Formats: sequence, C-alpha cells, structure tokens
Amino acid sequence: MNPQQQNLQNGDKKDRSIERTRAGRERVPPVDIYESEHELLLVADVPGVNSEHLNLRIEPPELRIEGSSAGEEAVTWVRAFNIDERIAAGEVTAELKNGVLTIHLPKAAESKPRKVAIKAS
Repeated sequence: MNPQQQNLQNGDKKDRSIERTRAGRERVPPVDIYESEHELLLVADVPGVNSEHLNLRIEPPELRIEGSSAGEEAVTWVRAFNIDERIAAGEVTAELKNGVLTIHLPKAAESKPRKVAIKAS
C-alpha cells in the first residue's frame, strides 16, 4: 500500500486531493510549489477548467482548491494544502491563464527574514 492510500485509509483528510471521474478513476491535478523570501507560489495545471468552475478558499490552517470541468466526461476535484501563520491570508491572489492556476501566498511581515544588528562591546 502506498503512503497516499494509507493516509486515505487512516482518514487523514489534510492531504486528500482526489479527482474522480464517473468511471471511478482517480487523478490529481499536478501542483508545483515554490518558495521565495517573500511568498509561496502554487502553480496548478488545470486544463479545460475556467474561472467560473474554480473555487479557492482559505480556512487556516488549510488552503482548498476545488474545480470541475464541463462536458460529457465532467470531472470534479479537490486539492487541500496545509498553510501556517507565516502566510498573510488576506493578501492571497490567484490568476488563471491558459489552463494554469497561479496562487500567490505572501508571507506575513513577521515571518520574513530580517537582519539583526550585532552591537560590539
């Protein structure tokens, strides 16, 4: 049994990100996560999904992306990610362009690296 199956069997809903089709197949939209000094960046491939069929919610400690595609083989999926207090939840932005969803998660000011002066004595 792989770790994802074990998490699902144990009821771990934090990392559940399952996409089901009517035929019962499972797929997970791929997401790349990048971190810089100022933000976390999530880049998700969601071809065939338009902004009306996407929902992005932040309920700390979780960021949840829900989406669906239209058509005969309609697919609904959910991705959930744990976020922490380092994220400035009120400043999150998202953009959908050419089937790629980009989510900017700015870091809270108090969590950004800062230089501390050392006094010589």
